[in-house]
Amino acid sequence: MNVDRGTALSAIATALKFSTCNSESAPKGFMKRVHVSDYGGCLKRNKVDCMSSRSSINEKALQILQDFIEDAEELGCKTIDTKCGATVIDTGIKVPGSIEAGRLIGRISMGGLGAVRIVPTHIEDMTVQAVMVATQEPVIATLGSQLARWRVNYHGFSALGSGPARAKAGIEKDFFEDIDYTDDADTAVLVLETRQYPGDDVLRSIAETCSVSPENLHCVLVPTASVAGSVQIAARIVEIGIYRLYKLGLKPQQIRGGFGVAPFPTQIDDDVSAMGASNDCLVYGGRVHFFIAPREIDILEEIVQKACSSYSKSYGKSFSELYKGAENIFYNMDQQLFSPARISIMDIEAENIYRAGKINVKLVRKALGHV
Repeated sequence: MNVDRGTALSAIATALKFSTCNSESAPKGFMKRVHVSDYGGCLKRNKVDCMSSRSSINEKALQILQDFIEDAEELGCKTIDTKCGATVIDTGIKVPGSIEAGRLIGRISMGGLGAVRIVPTHIEDMTVQAVMVATQEPVIATLGSQLARWRVNYHGFSALGSGPARAKAGIEKDFFEDIDYTDDADTAVLVLETRQYPGDDVLRSIAETCSVSPENLHCVLVPTASVAGSVQIAARIVEIGIYRLYKLGLKPQQIRGGFGVAPFPTQIDDDVSAMGASNDCLVYGGRVHFFIAPREIDILEEIVQKACSSYSKSYGKSFSELYKGAENIFYNMDQQLFSPARISIMDIEAENIYRAGKINVKLVRKALGHV
């Protein structure tokens, strides 16, 4: 549905307040302070973000990671010695990890192009912890970095890989041509969702795939059933929204900015249960807002209806139930479900907002253990 300019600018103000008021969480120079009435025009010119998408996301992520390593003990994490010289950080396999570690992994996985905060959020009578994410480089931060598309399989080691190292790996060439991004840095930063420590042979193979020396490879290990794992999954709320828009045919270059919020579970059991609860929080409790410069052929009102999880034929069932029905194979599941619960899109040319979706309070309660 269309809304007036005042409502549109109110939504922009919400994003602007988040993006500028959090100096501790936002990367340096994340967003210039601009008057809200000028914000739509700035997005049209794509000059709000001080970071250039042509710069290296691996180098930006490495800056965050270096501070992470210095504070590893305080964060409940530890570095692992390797013979090949690669840097490996355990954030939850043999260590407790922490919420703050998960927040930083969220920033690292976005290649330093996103601000990530831990905030309270209200869902009916519940007040719970949530992750809020904002970015003015949404395509590079999410499709070019955070999206977990790399199935890392070497020498008996298996993990799901995400983060800026994907831009170095050369295994998704068509995809990166589509989003028009390359990274020529001599370093690679990779987030691995796993419960295994990679051996030196695995690390050398990853480094070779990324065309870097083992000494310039940096791997963050995070199991699903961990505090850090739960937080960094919630930090993917903007990513799943953008990926759904991309799959619906919206050109990446049309997406100029976005922010979102999703709750995360704190009662962690096994990996399968944690994966179920974390994904239920995203698809039944996650909310996103995007700023779009549409082409003439883009029908945003139609797109937004298809971009939320309630459009899926599997909507209303828990992840665990659907996962079992798919014989425990994620890619056999209905991928349409993996969309935000609620989505709003602002056409920055016409300054109209289109909304769709709903929060499924019952399933969010169950995922968070509030039953």
